[in-house]
Amino acid sequence: MARTTDTSTPSHRVPTRRWTVTVAPLAIIALAAIGTFAVTQGLPSSSAPAPLPSATFDVAPSAVSDPTTGRLPEIVGASPTNAGSDPRSGAVKPAAASSGQVPSGAESDPAATGGAGSDGGPAEPTTPHGRIEGAGAQDLRVALRNDHLVIPALGVDADVRAGDIEAGELTVPSDVSAVTLWSGSADLSAPTGSVLVAGHVDNRSQGPGALHDLYLARAGDVVYLTHDSVVTRWKILGLQVVPKNQIPATLFAGPDGQRVLNLVTCGGTVTDGHYDKNVIATAAQF
Repeated sequence: MARTTDTSTPSHRVPTRRWTVTVAPLAIIALAAIGTFAVTQGLPSSSAPAPLPSATFDVAPSAVSDPTTGRLPEIVGASPTNAGSDPRSGAVKPAAASSGQVPSGAESDPAATGGAGSDGGPAEPTTPHGRIEGAGAQDLRVALRNDHLVIPALGVDADVRAGDIEAGELTVPSDVSAVTLWSGSADLSAPTGSVLVAGHVDNRSQGPGALHDLYLARAGDVVYLTHDSVVTRWKILGLQVVPKNQIPATLFAGPDGQRVLNLVTCGGTVTDGHYDKNVIATAAQF
């Protein structure tokens, strides 16, 4: 549908408006008409290719068991009733340390091993750059912070910042350790509608980005997304690679789309200073 490009200076513009239910469908039409749209930006770390999945997949929600059970985790500093409850109830149990192989460098990662910050809250966001396998790899080890994206199996714990479409471009944080939540997405508290989160794969001056390891996602990986003190929990059902000029229009369905979370980053080879592919993971809420 449209082209997404990486530029040498990541955009960090602050959105000044929020799209409404009636505007979102018009946005899709407009994007189709102009034919240009950037999801992620950033200067590639080198001329080497960014990682791509070894295999893609697309499975039905019924084909993947819920990766964890119990009521939703709470947000640090929020009252228990403010974090959202799950009618299936049952407290979220702390996960035991992984009994499987831990990727090199992850042993000292407090987010991967269940550690917390000095203030008793979550550990600082870190990325082990590899999957965390074994018992408890899908469970949340620490309480959630507001406006955060957490994917335990990938070691992702990223700050979420709102981003708008301006001049055919989705603004993303200049800090590649953070991700953008498109302001045209459906509200997290809504029962329907699609949500779009995008982030860098890497940056020459900052190194790997928050979604660098998205290519390692597997069906059933749990994803936690918080915004405006609302907690949502999702399981990954799909992983695909698309050319940057063929971004699916469904990513921008917003409140009128089916209930889905789309996670997007760059990948592939560097052509004219830009990665030529996008890696897209889709997830269903549970």
